[in-house]
Amino acid sequence: MTDEENTTKNTDTEKASNPYDALFKEIITELFSGLDIPIKTEQEVSRKPRTIDVVVTCTKEDIERAKRDTPFVFFKKNNIIEFKSLADPLTIWEYHKIRGRGHLYIAENKLATPDTIMCAVCSSEPRKVLCQSQDTVEFRMVNPWHYISNEKIPFHVITIRKLETEYKNYPLLLFAPIRKFKEFLKHAIDNNRFEYVGYAYMLHPQETKEMLMMTGKIPIPEENVKFIVNDLTPERILRYIDIEDRLRGIDVEDILRRVDVEDILHHLSDEDIQKLQKLLNRKNK
Repeated sequence: MTDEENTTKNTDTEKASNPYDALFKEIITELFSGLDIPIKTEQEVSRKPRTIDVVVTCTKEDIERAKRDTPFVFFKKNNIIEFKSLADPLTIWEYHKIRGRGHLYIAENKLATPDTIMCAVCSSEPRKVLCQSQDTVEFRMVNPWHYISNEKIPFHVITIRKLETEYKNYPLLLFAPIRKFKEFLKHAIDNNRFEYVGYAYMLHPQETKEMLMMTGKIPIPEENVKFIVNDLTPERILRYIDIEDRLRGIDVEDILRRVDVEDILHHLSDEDIQKLQKLLNRKNK
Protein backbone atom coordinates (compact mmCIF):
# COMPACT_ATOMS: atom_id res chain seq x y z
CA MET A 1 0.00 0.00 0.00
CA THR A 2 1.41 3.40 -0.99
CA ASP A 3 1.85 6.36 1.38
CA GLU A 4 -1.01 8.16 -0.39
CA GLU A 5 -3.32 5.18 0.04
CA ASN A 6 -2.33 4.90 3.70
CA THR A 7 -3.02 8.60 4.25
CA THR A 8 -6.41 8.39 2.51
CA LYS A 9 -7.38 5.26 4.45
CA ASN A 10 -6.38 6.84 7.77
CA THR A 11 -8.25 10.06 6.99
CA ASP A 12 -11.39 8.17 5.96
CA THR A 13 -11.21 6.02 9.11
CA GLU A 14 -10.81 9.09 11.34
CA LYS A 15 -13.78 10.82 9.70
CA ALA A 16 -15.95 7.71 9.96
CA SER A 17 -15.28 7.48 13.70
CA ASN A 18 -15.55 11.21 14.36
CA PRO A 19 -19.01 12.06 15.81
CA TYR A 20 -18.35 15.77 15.27
CA ASP A 21 -17.93 15.30 11.52
CA ALA A 22 -21.13 13.26 11.13
CA LEU A 23 -23.20 15.60 13.28
CA PHE A 24 -21.83 18.66 11.46
CA LYS A 25 -23.17 17.29 8.17
CA GLU A 26 -26.53 16.53 9.78
CA ILE A 27 -26.80 20.03 11.25
CA ILE A 28 -25.76 21.78 8.03
CA THR A 29 -28.18 19.63 6.02
CA GLU A 30 -31.00 20.59 8.39
CA LEU A 31 -29.99 24.27 8.24
CA PHE A 32 -30.07 24.60 4.47
CA SER A 33 -32.95 22.18 3.91
CA GLY A 34 -34.97 24.44 6.22
CA LEU A 35 -34.17 27.32 3.87
CA ASP A 36 -35.05 25.21 0.78
CA ILE A 37 -31.47 25.47 -0.47
CA PRO A 38 -30.14 22.34 -2.25
CA ILE A 39 -27.32 20.59 -0.40
CA LYS A 40 -25.21 17.45 -0.79
CA THR A 41 -22.93 15.78 1.73
CA GLU A 42 -20.10 13.28 1.18
CA GLN A 43 -19.84 14.47 -2.42
CA GLU A 44 -17.48 12.11 -4.27
CA VAL A 45 -14.88 13.48 -6.68
CA SER A 46 -12.42 11.69 -9.00
CA ARG A 47 -12.41 8.04 -10.02
CA LYS A 48 -10.95 7.01 -6.68
CA PRO A 49 -13.35 7.88 -3.85
CA ARG A 50 -12.60 11.35 -2.49
CA THR A 51 -15.36 13.11 -0.62
CA ILE A 52 -16.20 16.72 0.14
CA ASP A 53 -18.08 17.22 3.39
CA VAL A 54 -20.78 19.57 2.08
CA VAL A 55 -21.69 21.12 -1.27
CA VAL A 56 -24.38 23.82 -1.28
CA THR A 57 -25.79 25.00 -4.62
CA CYS A 58 -27.63 28.33 -4.49
CA THR A 59 -29.91 30.45 -6.63
CA LYS A 60 -29.79 34.25 -6.21
CA GLU A 61 -32.69 34.02 -3.75
CA ASP A 62 -30.91 31.24 -1.83
CA ILE A 63 -27.80 33.40 -1.50
CA GLU A 64 -29.85 36.21 0.04
CA ARG A 65 -31.48 33.80 2.52
CA ALA A 66 -28.09 32.35 3.45
CA LYS A 67 -26.67 35.82 4.04
CA ARG A 68 -29.63 36.76 6.22
CA ASP A 69 -30.21 33.55 8.19
CA THR A 70 -26.81 31.81 8.44
CA PRO A 71 -23.15 32.62 9.15
CA PHE A 72 -22.38 31.99 5.46
CA VAL A 73 -22.64 35.63 4.41
CA PHE A 74 -20.16 35.11 1.56
CA PHE A 75 -22.02 32.39 -0.36
CA LYS A 76 -22.01 32.25 -4.16
CA LYS A 77 -23.75 29.85 -6.51
CA ASN A 78 -21.43 26.90 -5.80
CA ASN A 79 -20.13 26.42 -2.26
CA ILE A 80 -17.67 23.71 -1.21
CA ILE A 81 -17.45 23.30 2.58
CA GLU A 82 -15.19 21.22 4.81
CA PHE A 83 -15.50 20.92 8.59
CA LYS A 84 -12.38 20.87 10.77
CA SER A 85 -12.96 19.93 14.40
CA LEU A 86 -10.58 20.30 17.35
CA ALA A 87 -9.55 16.68 16.77
CA ASP A 88 -8.96 17.27 13.05
CA PRO A 89 -7.65 20.86 12.72
CA LEU A 90 -6.98 22.81 9.55
CA THR A 91 -3.29 22.57 8.66
CA ILE A 92 -1.60 23.81 5.52
CA TRP A 93 -1.67 20.23 4.23
CA GLU A 94 -5.39 19.96 4.91
CA TYR A 95 -5.83 23.26 3.09
CA HIS A 96 -4.11 21.74 0.03
CA LYS A 97 -6.37 18.66 0.24
CA ILE A 98 -9.52 20.78 0.39
CA ARG A 99 -8.41 22.90 -2.55
CA GLY A 100 -7.42 19.80 -4.53
CA ARG A 101 -10.76 18.09 -4.01
CA GLY A 102 -12.51 21.37 -4.72
CA HIS A 103 -10.74 21.76 -8.06
CA LEU A 104 -11.63 18.17 -8.98
CA TYR A 105 -15.29 18.90 -8.22
CA ILE A 106 -15.17 22.11 -10.27
CA ALA A 107 -13.59 20.28 -13.24
CA GLU A 108 -15.92 17.29 -13.15
CA ASN A 109 -19.04 19.47 -12.91
CA LYS A 110 -17.76 22.21 -15.27
CA LEU A 111 -18.49 24.97 -12.77
CA ALA A 112 -17.85 28.64 -13.47
CA THR A 113 -15.02 29.67 -11.14
CA PRO A 114 -16.33 33.23 -10.51
CA ASP A 115 -19.48 31.60 -9.06
CA THR A 116 -17.58 29.22 -6.75
CA ILE A 117 -16.04 29.44 -3.29
CA MET A 118 -14.37 27.01 -0.91
CA CYS A 119 -14.69 27.17 2.84
CA ALA A 120 -13.23 25.54 5.94
CA VAL A 121 -15.40 25.73 9.06
CA CYS A 122 -12.99 25.40 12.00
CA SER A 123 -13.86 24.85 15.65
CA SER A 124 -10.86 26.95 16.69
CA GLU A 125 -8.64 29.44 14.91
CA PRO A 126 -6.04 27.83 12.57
CA ARG A 127 -3.39 30.45 13.32
CA LYS A 128 -0.54 28.80 11.40
CA VAL A 129 -2.58 28.64 8.21
CA LEU A 130 -3.92 32.18 8.56
CA CYS A 131 -0.74 33.89 9.70
CA GLN A 132 2.29 31.77 8.77
CA SER A 133 1.49 30.40 5.31
CA GLN A 134 2.24 33.46 3.16
CA ASP A 135 4.56 31.43 0.91
CA THR A 136 1.55 29.32 -0.09
CA VAL A 137 -1.50 31.54 0.37
CA GLU A 138 -2.31 34.86 2.03
CA PHE A 139 -5.44 35.50 4.05
CA ARG A 140 -6.98 38.79 5.08
CA MET A 141 -9.35 39.23 8.00
CA VAL A 142 -12.88 40.30 7.08
CA ASN A 143 -13.90 40.26 10.76
CA PRO A 144 -12.61 38.33 13.79
CA TRP A 145 -14.40 35.10 12.81
CA HIS A 146 -14.01 35.29 9.04
CA TYR A 147 -10.89 35.22 6.84
CA ILE A 148 -10.63 35.08 3.05
CA SER A 149 -7.72 34.14 0.78
CA ASN A 150 -6.38 36.25 -2.11
CA GLU A 151 -6.95 33.53 -4.71
CA LYS A 152 -9.09 33.57 -7.88
CA ILE A 153 -11.38 31.01 -6.26
CA PRO A 154 -11.53 32.45 -2.74
CA PHE A 155 -10.97 30.19 0.24
CA HIS A 156 -12.95 31.28 3.30
CA VAL A 157 -12.18 30.30 6.88
CA ILE A 158 -14.83 30.52 9.61
CA THR A 159 -13.58 30.32 13.20
CA ILE A 160 -16.52 29.05 15.27
CA ARG A 161 -14.97 30.09 18.58
CA LYS A 162 -15.13 33.75 17.53
CA LEU A 163 -18.70 33.78 16.24
CA GLU A 164 -21.20 35.98 18.06
CA THR A 165 -23.60 34.06 20.29
CA GLU A 166 -26.83 34.59 18.39
CA TYR A 167 -29.52 32.35 16.94
CA LYS A 168 -28.38 32.30 13.32
CA ASN A 169 -24.97 31.03 14.47
CA TYR A 170 -26.35 28.17 16.61
CA PRO A 171 -25.74 25.41 14.00
CA LEU A 172 -22.00 26.14 14.07
CA LEU A 173 -21.69 27.08 17.75
CA LEU A 174 -22.58 23.47 18.61
CA PHE A 175 -19.04 22.62 17.49
CA ALA A 176 -17.24 25.37 19.40
CA PRO A 177 -14.54 24.69 22.03
CA ILE A 178 -16.05 23.89 25.40
CA ARG A 179 -16.04 27.41 26.93
CA LYS A 180 -17.80 28.92 23.91
CA PHE A 181 -20.05 25.85 23.70
CA LYS A 182 -21.27 26.47 27.26
CA GLU A 183 -21.92 30.13 26.45
CA PHE A 184 -23.96 29.10 23.41
CA LEU A 185 -25.83 26.40 25.34
CA LYS A 186 -26.87 28.80 28.11
CA HIS A 187 -28.00 31.29 25.49
CA ALA A 188 -30.08 28.59 23.75
CA ILE A 189 -31.69 27.43 27.01
CA ASP A 190 -32.38 30.99 28.21
CA ASN A 191 -34.12 31.69 24.89
CA ASN A 192 -36.06 28.41 24.91
CA ARG A 193 -34.33 27.11 21.78
CA PHE A 194 -34.52 23.53 23.00
CA GLU A 195 -34.31 22.08 19.50
CA TYR A 196 -30.53 22.53 19.82
CA VAL A 197 -30.24 21.04 23.31
CA GLY A 198 -30.60 17.49 21.99
CA TYR A 199 -27.73 18.01 19.57
CA ALA A 200 -25.66 19.61 22.35
CA TYR A 201 -26.31 16.58 24.52
CA MET A 202 -25.02 14.23 21.81
CA LEU A 203 -21.68 16.05 21.77
CA HIS A 204 -21.25 17.00 25.45
CA PRO A 205 -23.77 15.11 27.63
CA GLN A 206 -22.27 15.98 31.02
CA GLU A 207 -21.95 19.70 30.32
CA THR A 208 -25.46 19.81 28.87
CA LYS A 209 -26.99 18.11 31.92
CA GLU A 210 -25.11 20.46 34.23
CA MET A 211 -26.31 23.52 32.31
CA LEU A 212 -29.92 22.33 32.36
CA MET A 213 -29.73 21.80 36.11
CA MET A 214 -28.01 25.15 36.67
CA THR A 215 -30.60 27.10 34.69
CA GLY A 216 -33.48 25.10 36.14
CA LYS A 217 -35.08 24.89 32.71
CA ILE A 218 -35.72 21.29 31.73
CA PRO A 219 -37.42 20.83 28.34
CA ILE A 220 -40.70 19.08 29.18
CA PRO A 221 -42.20 18.13 25.77
CA GLU A 222 -41.55 14.52 24.84
CA GLU A 223 -39.56 15.30 21.71
CA ASN A 224 -37.12 17.38 23.78
CA VAL A 225 -36.39 14.86 26.54
CA LYS A 226 -35.73 11.76 24.46
CA PHE A 227 -32.01 12.46 24.64
CA ILE A 228 -32.14 12.44 28.46
CA VAL A 229 -34.26 9.28 28.63
CA ASN A 230 -31.95 7.46 26.24
CA ASP A 231 -28.96 8.29 28.41
CA LEU A 232 -30.43 7.75 31.87
CA THR A 233 -32.58 4.74 30.78
CA PRO A 234 -36.19 4.32 31.95
CA GLU A 235 -35.07 2.06 34.82
CA ARG A 236 -32.90 4.79 36.36
CA ILE A 237 -35.60 7.41 35.90
CA LEU A 238 -38.22 5.22 37.63
CA ARG A 239 -36.12 5.19 40.80
CA TYR A 240 -37.08 8.81 41.33
CA ILE A 241 -40.81 8.36 40.66
CA ASP A 242 -43.16 7.35 43.49
CA ILE A 243 -45.01 4.10 42.92
CA GLU A 244 -48.32 6.00 43.14
CA ASP A 245 -47.24 8.13 40.19
CA ARG A 246 -46.12 5.07 38.26
CA LEU A 247 -49.58 3.50 38.67
CA ARG A 248 -51.53 6.67 37.83
CA GLY A 249 -53.56 6.16 34.66
CA ILE A 250 -52.94 2.41 34.55
CA ASP A 251 -55.92 0.07 33.99
CA VAL A 252 -55.42 -2.43 36.81
CA GLU A 253 -57.74 -5.05 35.32
CA ASP A 254 -55.89 -4.87 32.00
CA ILE A 255 -52.56 -5.38 33.80
CA LEU A 256 -53.91 -8.36 35.70
CA ARG A 257 -55.09 -9.97 32.48
CA ARG A 258 -51.60 -9.69 30.99
CA VAL A 259 -49.52 -11.12 33.85
CA ASP A 260 -49.25 -14.26 35.93
CA VAL A 261 -50.38 -12.77 39.24
CA GLU A 262 -49.61 -15.89 41.27
CA ASP A 263 -46.04 -15.93 40.00
CA ILE A 264 -45.58 -12.26 40.91
CA LEU A 265 -47.09 -12.66 44.38
CA HIS A 266 -44.82 -15.63 44.99
CA HIS A 267 -41.79 -13.32 44.68
CA LEU A 268 -43.18 -10.48 46.82
CA SER A 269 -42.67 -10.09 50.53
CA ASP A 270 -45.68 -9.85 52.87
CA GLU A 271 -44.93 -6.15 53.33
CA ASP A 272 -44.88 -5.57 49.55
CA ILE A 273 -48.18 -7.40 49.14
CA GLN A 274 -49.81 -5.25 51.82
CA LYS A 275 -48.57 -2.06 50.13
CA LEU A 276 -49.86 -3.26 46.77
CA GLN A 277 -53.27 -4.12 48.23
CA LYS A 278 -53.57 -0.63 49.76
CA LEU A 279 -52.68 1.00 46.46
CA LEU A 280 -55.13 -1.13 44.48
CA ASN A 281 -57.91 -0.48 47.00
CA ARG A 282 -57.23 3.26 46.77
CA LYS A 283 -57.20 3.04 42.97
CA ASN A 284 -60.56 1.27 42.82
CA LYS A 285 -62.40 3.60 45.22
